[in-house]
Amino acid sequence: MLLLVFKALFSKKIEGASFKLYDCKDEVISRPSLSDVTMLWRKWLFITVWAILLFIVLFLGLYKLFSGEFPPLSWVNGINLYLLVMTLGGAVFVFGVKTCKKIRIVDA
Repeated sequence: MLLLVFKALFSKKIEGASFKLYDCKDEVISRPSLSDVTMLWRKWLFITVWAILLFIVLFLGLYKLFSGEFPPLSWVNGINLYLLVMTLGGAVFVFGVKTCKKIRIVDA
């Protein structure tokens, strides 16, 4: 589903701006297919997973440092994982759009 969201991102205009996907020859891909978007999505997914793992390790370390014990396992649930994916995934996406040379934001 997230792959389809990435594909749809390049066909929508958001407040007068749109995302354009470029190929290796620096030419605009007018209608990106799933194969064009897969590499970007895969990169975003793995960076998001690493960001979540880093956050969890840092959180566990700081919690253990300040409280002397590990947090209860009931904190590890679907809602907390969903919130982590949404916040860290969004941050990785914003950072990725700024640093990726294949994605550019243009005024429509």
